[in-house]
Amino acid sequence: DDGTFLPLGQFLRGLVRGRISRAEVEAELAAQLDKFVQLVGRPPANVNGHHHVHVFPPVAEALRAVLANGAPGAFVRRVTE
Repeated sequence: DDGTFLPLGQFLRGLVRGRISRAEVEAELAAQLDKFVQLVGRPPANVNGHHHVHVFPPVAEALRAVLANGAPGAFVRRVTE
């Protein structure tokens, strides 16, 4: 509500419990992408999610939706280790 991020542990607990809104995640990712484009002048060529939270389906779905609209060619690192 105040514009700050939840600590990672709290975010992951909320995500697992279904208390994190995909719409809010998507809005944040879209804002970050917009800021990147504003600063760099183009969409990113690759995306590496902080703490790899994009491996969780709700975050991955939000990220795919945002990138499809704003950076369709971006490579997203998929962690397998």
